[in-house]
Amino acid sequence: MQSTDDTPPSDAAAFAQHNTSADRADVGVLLQSVVDTTSAILALARAEARLAYRSALHAALWAAAVFLLALTAWWLLCTIAVVGAHAFGLSWFWSLCLLLLVHAAAIFFSARYVHALFTGTGFPQTRAQLDAIKNALNPEPPST
Repeated sequence: MQSTDDTPPSDAAAFAQHNTSADRADVGVLLQSVVDTTSAILALARAEARLAYRSALHAALWAAAVFLLALTAWWLLCTIAVVGAHAFGLSWFWSLCLLLLVHAAAIFFSARYVHALFTGTGFPQTRAQLDAIKNALNPEPPST
């Protein structure tokens, strides 16, 4: 049976003769396009991670500026509260213990707020996607 250009012959010798350098070049072009596509996906993932990082950093810098302004007002209010509590008869020790308790609560809620800023920008999800792409392309060797 005579083979056409569309279907390769059945025996190995005829197949090797049929598999021309043009066919090998087509495979090379196909492989190069796969590499280019993979590189483009990685570049896109890196750009997305940088954008998410900048957004999170921008939000954190604004939060830090607001925190510094609020800290000044906070210390002024705390000073007035401690002096006022002492003026009403509470000892200095208990006034400062109350102040310490209020500070601990403020630190807790501030930390939750900053954590919400970072998770709200999608930074952890983007980082996880980039790591998944990296691991898919460069799997780690099995540990022994």
